[in-house]
Amino acid sequence: MSEKLDGWFVKWNGSQFTTASGSTVEAPEWFTRGLPERELRGELWGGRGGFESIARIVRTGSGWERLRFAVHPPAEFVGTAHASTIQETVCRGRDHLREFVGAICAAGGEGAMLRRGREVHKVKPSCDAEAVVREVIAATGSLVVESAHGTFKLACPLREDAPPGVGSIVSYTFAGFTALGLPRHARLMRERPAETMVAA
Repeated sequence: MSEKLDGWFVKWNGSQFTTASGSTVEAPEWFTRGLPERELRGELWGGRGGFESIARIVRTGSGWERLRFAVHPPAEFVGTAHASTIQETVCRGRDHLREFVGAICAAGGEGAMLRRGREVHKVKPSCDAEAVVREVIAATGSLVVESAHGTFKLACPLREDAPPGVGSIVSYTFAGFTALGLPRHARLMRERPAETMVAA
């Protein structure tokens, strides 16, 4: 098991980085110096909570010193000044996994990755909270909601019935917070009666 890094997936093809869609990422020569002339898969990582800064750094070319190339295991790679293989720990069981994930999340991380042979699984705790619907965006089916975490858009899964209306109270799940302090990856769970809402 290893920490799940919240970064940009990229592939090093021996001479340059490319994204999952095949776009080229222009990295400084000093950043890629020492990388081998063979394929490595990994992600550009800006530290815990640094995901939102990666796009700006790649777009402007400024700030690469704050990024690392975290190489996905298994990989025979000794590392460079700006790249290293993600460290793995042997999982000794469910309690060990819970302790490992808990320590990562307490430090601001997202969760863990479990690898067994070619199988890789994400282990991410999710949080939930309640919010009041302030607007329904018909074109996308999403909601604008207000909660103790602020006002933000809430993604809704495909549903046969109508989405919750303005003034409805809903429960939502999320995974940590953005740099602005808003819930990350917030999604609608269900509408709930007003009397079941827990007071903040």
